[in-house]
Amino acid sequence: MAVVNLINLIEKKWAEKMSKKYLFELVGMLILLLIIFSLIVSKLTESDRGEGFILDSYVSTEVERADGAVEHYDSNYFETSAKGDRIIVTIPLPVEKKISNAILFCSVYQCAVELSYQGEVLYSYGNTESEKGRAIGNVLVCADVPDAAWGDALTLECTVVDYTDFTKLNTVMVCEAKNKIQFLLGDNAASYLLSMSVLVVFAGMFFVLLCWGGGGEIKMQGLYLSSFCVGLMMWQMGYERMFYVISNNVTFCGLAEYVGIFFAPAPFCMFLCYVEPNKLFQKTMKLLAGVLITVFGVTTVLNFTTEQYHYCRFLKVVHVLIAIVAVAILLEFILVRSRGDNKRMLIRFGVILYIFFALSDMLLFYVETIGKFHIDMDTESITSLGLYVFLVVMLISYVLHVLEHVVSVKEKQQLEQMAYLDGMTGIANRRRCLDYFEELKKKKDFTVFFFDVNNLKIANDQYGHDIGDRLISAVAQIIREVFGEEGFCGRYGGDEFVAVVEHSSEAAIKQMEAHLKDTIACVNKEQQLPLPVAVAYGIASSTEGEGLQADEVMRLADERMYEQKRKMKEADESLGKYV
Repeated sequence: MAVVNLINLIEKKWAEKMSKKYLFELVGMLILLLIIFSLIVSKLTESDRGEGFILDSYVSTEVERADGAVEHYDSNYFETSAKGDRIIVTIPLPVEKKISNAILFCSVYQCAVELSYQGEVLYSYGNTESEKGRAIGNVLVCADVPDAAWGDALTLECTVVDYTDFTKLNTVMVCEAKNKIQFLLGDNAASYLLSMSVLVVFAGMFFVLLCWGGGGEIKMQGLYLSSFCVGLMMWQMGYERMFYVISNNVTFCGLAEYVGIFFAPAPFCMFLCYVEPNKLFQKTMKLLAGVLITVFGVTTVLNFTTEQYHYCRFLKVVHVLIAIVAVAILLEFILVRSRGDNKRMLIRFGVILYIFFALSDMLLFYVETIGKFHIDMDTESITSLGLYVFLVVMLISYVLHVLEHVVSVKEKQQLEQMAYLDGMTGIANRRRCLDYFEELKKKKDFTVFFFDVNNLKIANDQYGHDIGDRLISAVAQIIREVFGEEGFCGRYGGDEFVAVVEHSSEAAIKQMEAHLKDTIACVNKEQQLPLPVAVAYGIASSTEGEGLQADEVMRLADERMYEQKRKMKEADESLGKYV
């Protein structure tokens, strides 16, 4: 009972218009909890990473350009490379840092890679793709380190296979083989757990909504939101190389990031159509969603059916489309007021916040592709934080919408019930009785009980209308108790009631009649009223004659009720109790 009361209280509170202050306090609280959770998980995972170290400050890089020029760099950073360039990275392994059963791993974009030690190939991927001119994506290099290599150096040779994307060598690490996962995650352990949780939650949400038979607008909005979030998390986890933690399939891990970023914008545009009521904005978003899903479909077909086309060849096209979506959203948000709609304001806050992070990330991407600047900062953690804030806001906004929908549906049901319930007795009113009689015309086997309350005039004249009303309510309660679970019962008029039982045998009807008499006797024994409860009733069944219609059965029951009332009145007329 306490749980039900709590749910009703929550629904009542959400049904009221919440102030912006409380909404943003809620968002702020959830973001703070998210940050605290991330810090706790990061701290817990830090302590058990085992032996290992980062080699970025030790490596040296030589870039052999396709035109014959050679450039040297004293780090894992190098300026933008072009198709056909060879990048040779020398990775020294200081003997004083030797680790037994060690592995080396790093990741690189758009290259066929080969890691070797004194001519022995330790790891190789992408040569077949390179020969066919096919782009590769994000590849994780992972190989066992020979004991003889300590005090010497490994050679990582990367051949750029596509000029439409930039090549970047990410952090080079060495660690114990048994601690590969911890080191691969590094400081992103909390982000990985959060990302996996979010991915599972929204994927589960998508399939639950997909199997939901009803829902209407709420269902569609949830489907678009969950599919968008799944795509977004695929991009995020691919971008941070998290899929390598759960899969050794290089093709899958390299493509997941592209699939996510190409797919996610389309359902996001459709989600916004259910949030913003402006017709022009809705048409614009639907048009952009159509273009985006077409681009995703075409690029997916080309990626998997041709040798020369890869998602990355169309990355700039998607970036342009995302920028157009961002501009359209910002313009709509500026020109169209929210008019106090807190849910829309919350979504606007989240969307604008994430647009800032997304555009910043795209800007950093193109700054690095130019090759003249190197941003030495943890942009991934900044993007991740913006992403999680955005997802929290989107989820809260959708939960608010669902709560509003639940409350409105319940209010509608209550109004409908009030329209069909008798205010005094709580059972069906005359309007509902007439509707039920129409439905009864389609039935072939049913029995009708027609009731009339005795003593009502005496109750009103001698004891007042309050006692008369209590008498009506007492009779309604008796009829509900006897027939409520077996069939339909309602108040047909002032002192007239009706009950209908479908598919009941003659023996069952007689049992109900006996139950009726016993219940009346019990009420009278308790002396709840200053005068006894008495009713006259008539019973008629559709099976009494061939082809007997519902209105004929009703009329027959009514006639029998008045006949019984007349006999009761004649039998006790001397007492003046019946009218």
